[in-house]
Amino acid sequence: MASLATRLLLCSIVGLVAYGYMQRAPVIPELIIVAQFDFKEGHAEEGARLLAASAQGSRKEPGCLRFDVMRDRALPSRLLTFEAFATAADLEVHKAQPHTKAWGAFQFGELKPVASKVVRRLTVVEWQSRQASANYEVKVTSPRSRL
Repeated sequence: MASLATRLLLCSIVGLVAYGYMQRAPVIPELIIVAQFDFKEGHAEEGARLLAASAQGSRKEPGCLRFDVMRDRALPSRLLTFEAFATAADLEVHKAQPHTKAWGAFQFGELKPVASKVVRRLTVVEWQSRQASANYEVKVTSPRSRL
């Protein structure tokens, strides 16, 4: 069993690390993309699989702050993505990634599985960022937003 001094030292280190993490300013995305894809019959599941793979790969990119894929409950052949990038340059890096290219090859491939697509490029008005713990929350209003 660790001595009291060792346990106190470890607690202090953990506390300092957590405090330092929480003091970092949250990154406000410069660019958010919300896309809606309506798939032709028989293509929604493959589209969902490829978008999910793209999301998983994208989340590993340093400039990708968020990438979610959702399905419309009322219309299962409709998928939506929510993507947040720290900068426009990070979006360009994202476009060059293999997982993004795989999605593009499917989307624009021979089968043309997407019946319709709506893409919105958005700017942050207010951004909520979760930090080190679920109990610590930061809300930021972006100076980039224009109402």
